[in-house]
Amino acid sequence: MIYLYVTMSHSSIIRLKAEELRRQGFSLNEISHKLGISKSTASVWLKNIQISSQGRFRIQHNRIKGRENERNIKLQQTCFKDDSARTWAKLVHQQCKMSLPLSQVYCALLYWAEGGKTIPHRVEFTNSDPEMIRIFLTLLRMGFNIDESKLRVTLHLHEYHNDTIQRQFWHEITGIPLKQFHRIHRKNNSVKRRREGYQGCARICYYHAETARKIRALYLTFQEQFRGVG
Repeated sequence: MIYLYVTMSHSSIIRLKAEELRRQGFSLNEISHKLGISKSTASVWLKNIQISSQGRFRIQHNRIKGRENERNIKLQQTCFKDDSARTWAKLVHQQCKMSLPLSQVYCALLYWAEGGKTIPHRVEFTNSDPEMIRIFLTLLRMGFNIDESKLRVTLHLHEYHNDTIQRQFWHEITGIPLKQFHRIHRKNNSVKRRREGYQGCARICYYHAETARKIRALYLTFQEQFRGVG
């Protein structure tokens, strides 16, 4: 009896392993790293290999997992950048010691961005952001020694808002007595859904011509100072 011994070459064994891994849904990169061959070699060997249904499922699963990992990495990078920016911002703020002139300038710049410009003899500031309203009033009080009795609030609310609840909310934000709130202005609710957390819009009026004049002069001076710069 004659026995024939057929010895497969090392590259043939590697190729068979590569083909099996490809059928199982392993990517060319995975096969290249796992078997120690170049990606170009794997590509030539495996271009006609049919991937099994289980292998296609594995590929799809890995794609989804890869996209999730990519999103998580980008999210971590964004969080790191945001934290770095906040650290930088805190250092900047520490160098800007709050003073009477600085509070006046801050107040005027906020007013330049969001304040009313059509009626010159009063300070009028409207916004839906409670923090914006609170900070503006804080700066106004710090910088201009105002007469609290001359402050008024007008709320612009949607039909779904509760008047009592919203009055109380904005009273706590502004520190202005409820008796100094004007009649509520009701807006037609044209939106299909309620905006969660939306507290309506508050218009703050301070009836004091001299303060309005000073705020206007401050932001106009600021504007003139930087005109032509940049």
